[in-house]
Amino acid sequence: MRAVSEEGAWESWLYFFVDRIRQQAADAVERTDEFRALRREYELTYGHEKTAADRFEMCLFQYPYVTTNEVANVLEVTRLLVDAIPLTSSSA
Repeated sequence: MRAVSEEGAWESWLYFFVDRIRQQAADAVERTDEFRALRREYELTYGHEKTAADRFEMCLFQYPYVTTNEVANVLEVTRLLVDAIPLTSSSA
């Protein structure tokens, strides 16, 4: 920015700025592709939604931030039970 204000070097600054926008856009496309692949994988594994846990897994793609009340609704249980569920799996 100093070169722009002192020397009027707008062109090099614009090239730099546009290149950073291009990099961010490419990164966003890559992350979106990875997210879509993950969703397809989850749909194959949990998409049948036979269990409450399957419904919850699929719900997270639509609503990645949920409250305990929303989890209780998806799992069709009371909030007291949801609060008792550990945050990490011991089988992992």
